[in-house]
Amino acid sequence: MKLTEIKKSYNVIIPCGSACTPTLNLRRLGLRRFSLPLDWVYTESFAEVARLYKNQFKEYMELRNLTLVDGSGTYFDDDVDINAVNTYLVRDNHYKVTSVHDFPILPDKEWFETYPYFKENSDKRIARFNETINNSDSILFVRWSTKYDQAYLFHQAMQDMLKEKEFNVLILVPSDDATSISELEWNLENVCVLEVPNQIWDEAIWDHVYSGIQLNSLD
Repeated sequence: MKLTEIKKSYNVIIPCGSACTPTLNLRRLGLRRFSLPLDWVYTESFAEVARLYKNQFKEYMELRNLTLVDGSGTYFDDDVDINAVNTYLVRDNHYKVTSVHDFPILPDKEWFETYPYFKENSDKRIARFNETINNSDSILFVRWSTKYDQAYLFHQAMQDMLKEKEFNVLILVPSDDATSISELEWNLENVCVLEVPNQIWDEAIWDHVYSGIQLNSLD
């Protein structure tokens, strides 16, 4: 697909990683109504995202699958960034997903002591995701950084899962050599692939890409 063909109205726009930036810019531009399960995590594999969706998040972030990894983030609570509180990075080894903003580093507490609160919020977002997918006739998925084979697997999985629903996929492929935004031809139906400068925090990139994309009215 051409970028101009992507620019239309959708029932929902679903960010699919790999980082939080697609979500942050959807929120900044008023293209996001609520939190979804993968908004604030790092997803290593686009194909694993597809498996997660098809499995309806079964076994996602179950405590037995989690391990600490090196690094830290800042705490988000109800989508509010609380910079004064750092977080553990907690990896779901089953789906190769890392929580960046959910597990606060608190004095005299282990990381897993806040797991029940995290799991409650996560379950709510999963239920919202499943309900939204079921009730939406037009869906846009957005992904920062992936390879062709991963995009192919995601596309095939969504065709199987969504059946007759209309869906498009918008992929931004960062390149250290790129100085502008250009379209790549990956020959995948309903998939728009853009090569962009490797500057994930550059709002001008997201402004250009998201311009002309809208959410359908709730009325």
